[in-house]
Amino acid sequence: MESAKPAGPPAVRPGLRASSDGLARRSGSLLTPEPRAPVVLRAGSASPADGAAAPAAHAAADEAITFANQGPAKLVVKPDGNILWEMADVNAPVPGGRRGWVVAAQAGAEAALTLSAAFGGLMGASVAVMELARAMHNDYCLTGHALTRTIAVTVSSSTAGMVAGIAYAPVLAARLLLGKVARPAAAAAAAAAAARGAVRLFQLRAAGPAALLRRLACAGGAGAGAVLDALAKVAGAAARSERFRRAFVKLGGIDEILRLLPGLGADGGPGAALLQAALRALGELLREPEAQDALVAAGGVPQLTHLLAHPAAPVAASALALLSGLAGNAVAQESIRECGGVPLFVRTLRDCERPLAQAQAMAVVGALCGGSKEAQEEVVAAGGLQALAGLLREPAPRTQLKESAVSALHALCRASPLRAAALMALPDAEARLSSALSAYGPCWYPCKADLHCLLNLISKAQIAAAAEADGAVMVERPESA
Repeated sequence: MESAKPAGPPAVRPGLRASSDGLARRSGSLLTPEPRAPVVLRAGSASPADGAAAPAAHAAADEAITFANQGPAKLVVKPDGNILWEMADVNAPVPGGRRGWVVAAQAGAEAALTLSAAFGGLMGASVAVMELARAMHNDYCLTGHALTRTIAVTVSSSTAGMVAGIAYAPVLAARLLLGKVARPAAAAAAAAAAARGAVRLFQLRAAGPAALLRRLACAGGAGAGAVLDALAKVAGAAARSERFRRAFVKLGGIDEILRLLPGLGADGGPGAALLQAALRALGELLREPEAQDALVAAGGVPQLTHLLAHPAAPVAASALALLSGLAGNAVAQESIRECGGVPLFVRTLRDCERPLAQAQAMAVVGALCGGSKEAQEEVVAAGGLQALAGLLREPAPRTQLKESAVSALHALCRASPLRAAALMALPDAEARLSSALSAYGPCWYPCKADLHCLLNLISKAQIAAAAEADGAVMVERPESA
């Protein structure tokens, strides 16, 4: 089906315009000099009203309207069918276009190519003139082939030499710069590095294990300030380097520090600061297992145990922290028991105002309860059952301190039924254990096993006590192998 053509000549819509200063307006028509890229625009179907308003200059025009475009332009299609043709501003920045330095580089490259072509042409012309003059002077026939070959060889060799010079010139300049500047700078940097290395080596030798050990050994007669400074340096170096700790212990540093302990602040006076510094150094060194063995072998456990009763609270706290770190050592446990330190730890368990000290004392007491029979007897004789049962009164339902106390009570009562009976005789002991068990709920925890065992032991003790009251004799069946 063919569509009917509109009546009258096609009209140019008012929206069809060109906004450009480069277009010359002459006699109502749009003209552009030297058309380069014609753009054809087609107008939409015009209404009769628009056809009546069209100029008479376009009465004989075709349906296609052609605009000669010399510069950049854009087309805008309106929703009503009008097509707008607008010249773009050449100086306006193009969104997403190339940067200015890229354009400048392209322009420079084009100029370089143009100059090189011009230079090649001038060189070829000069070579041709020179060859012609030489042929006329020597009176020989110069053919076109020979002239072309001479020009080609001369121009290509000159161009290649020029390009090679341009490419090799920065290399030569960099080589010259390196020879004049970089070599002295590298020599100066090497000399500075060597000087720093020498200074560092001197510092390491001055702050090394052997040097600090000699300084510590000589500081006793130099005064309290020298001793404090030496101990501070030992503590700082031990805190920074594992290698230093091992070397210092291997050289006998633990023995040297223990040798200083008896004369440092025994009366709680100003020397307490020196004693605190010595304990801090020992604490940093005891991070190595070899240091713990060396301290136990050197007899340091009795000295630390005696410091638990020191009048200066920081000194006693530091000694307690060191001993809690040695709780897993069997030799250290025996040393604590032999020097009479068990009552001191049990007494610390009752000090509810110092929870950290309680936890540290609990570590030692728990290790003693799981140790030898002699150590367990020492704990019970010092009132350890009452102190451990008192820890079950904590308001918090589940704490590490309460779990450690339950584990220690289980270790004591499992070794002797008499201790289970003594625990049963304590007021509200069974109720406290039942309350601690119910605090864990239905979930399983390792501490619940100790609580169940304790309650079973107390039940057995109650049954044995009832049977003894009736005159019966309880005989426990041995477990089958």
